[in-house]
Amino acid sequence: MTPLLRKLHKWVGLVVGLQFLLWLASGMVMSLFDQDAVEGMEHRAPPKMAVEWPRDGLLTPAQVLAASARPVESIDSFWLLQAPAYLLKNSHGSWLVDAHSGAELTVTAAHALEVARAGYVGEGRPGQPQWLAQPTLEIRKHRGPAWRIDFDDREATTIYVSAADGRILEHRNATWRLFDIAWMLHIMDYSGREDFNNSLLLMAALGGLWMALSGIWLLCTSVRLHDFVPGRLLPARYITVLDEAGKRIGSVKSRHGDTVFDALARSGIQLPSNCGGGQSCGLCEVRACHNAPPASSSDGEHIPGQRLRRGHRLACGMAVTGDMEIAVSHGAALMVSRAATVDGVRDITPTLREVVLRPDRKAGADFRPGSYVQLHIPRGRGLFGPRKSLRRSYSLSLPVAQAGGCVTLLVRHIAGGIGSSYVHALKQGDRVAFNAPFGEFALRRGRHEKVFIGGGAGMAPLRAMIRAQLESGATETVRFWYGARDENEVPYREEFDALAARHAHFSWHVVLSGGGRMVHEAVRDEFLAQDPHARDCDFYVCGPPAMLHATREMLKEQGAQRVSFDDFKI
Repeated sequence: MTPLLRKLHKWVGLVVGLQFLLWLASGMVMSLFDQDAVEGMEHRAPPKMAVEWPRDGLLTPAQVLAASARPVESIDSFWLLQAPAYLLKNSHGSWLVDAHSGAELTVTAAHALEVARAGYVGEGRPGQPQWLAQPTLEIRKHRGPAWRIDFDDREATTIYVSAADGRILEHRNATWRLFDIAWMLHIMDYSGREDFNNSLLLMAALGGLWMALSGIWLLCTSVRLHDFVPGRLLPARYITVLDEAGKRIGSVKSRHGDTVFDALARSGIQLPSNCGGGQSCGLCEVRACHNAPPASSSDGEHIPGQRLRRGHRLACGMAVTGDMEIAVSHGAALMVSRAATVDGVRDITPTLREVVLRPDRKAGADFRPGSYVQLHIPRGRGLFGPRKSLRRSYSLSLPVAQAGGCVTLLVRHIAGGIGSSYVHALKQGDRVAFNAPFGEFALRRGRHEKVFIGGGAGMAPLRAMIRAQLESGATETVRFWYGARDENEVPYREEFDALAARHAHFSWHVVLSGGGRMVHEAVRDEFLAQDPHARDCDFYVCGPPAMLHATREMLKEQGAQRVSFDDFKI
């Protein structure tokens, strides 16, 4: 449950966090505005002194009520400019009646223009009155038709006059309109801009409450009792590290309660990881040789059931509670750090860069196509102070035999990415350190037709595998589908065109998502739907998470049995 809750906490936090920023920004904007400027006080005429109501020659209120054809709930004396009138109201609206004749008065454009002029102070000139049959957002608190009169001053003042009784309804200006947008964002009422109890605001409030409660839960699950005990008081534990064949590599001293991942890292054994031990990438898999602890939800999410039953666990979630033995894959590669010189750097696409490393000791046959290296990212300066050294995993993009014993990497630049920023800053002659080789992604034996499906930096291991397959002299058909957003994002196009021209049994196809179709859809429609034997091929898939997931689901639905994939876990 905890990994799912952590994932939900992250995405809900993103949504609520964006709204929190909107609340903060809109609140700051509203606080910066002067209230008099918002209300347009500079251009409001002061209220006029009340004119004495005439004593003679006018109808009495009783006479007006008796003559009214509509029900009346209230009656008041009123001045329409210089003409005395009565203002009558009921639940449906209001209207004016001439106090001399009893005839109903109509507020014309000329009336509205004169009323607006009388209520305005400044140098702006009024435009032609505009009839509004229904209230707009700027006069949303009023009912009935109105006249809109715009003035050409620098504040873009607008005066609204009621078409029913000739009263000035509102003064609006550019400052008020900006304030109103901030107000809308603040209360999240994007239609009426008045409702404090709208569903979006309630959902955001509930999301914030859920974030607080789930954060407390995640905090409680991540804190253990031994975290509050000084390290020197904790009993020492020993982890015996074995390789895949059961050969003892070494012994690591640990503290009770540490995770296997942290204990090995402190001793210089850095297990593969792209999440830094956060239980989200699944790369730090080890095998408990005896008395494996119960599998956690993170273990179940990343490790198949058969391996779980054999004692495989994620090292970042396995606590050291006693002396233990664990087996790790590629044990020698983890223990031995290699050094290399950057032999060449070139941009392949606007976001993909090829880096060629020449190791001090040439890479051998154990660097097979599909494997990856752990590149050491030196210590640096982070946002909150010094950052410890890290390791990032990158796949070989060319067989080492075809690269003269060099290690060729293809790295996508990710904005803000520590590893990719470091790699993209490398230049020829720089010295780097790495551990290698790792990974289980490899070409299958047998003479089945081979189909490669990739996208993004997934080009790297697939290119290495295809080059190795074609250079091996094997004659089985090889097909390659690569997905990209546009032509500029297609790496090694000329190289693959040349390979297709040189090898009759090899073909490759570029699918541009900008054209409205994804790469897995092209494979399904152009190959699997056309060839009844296509499901018997060997499939190799690598690319961005969304593409990888969609392709694996498609192949599963189509009944493909032999599917290998490399998940970058990012």
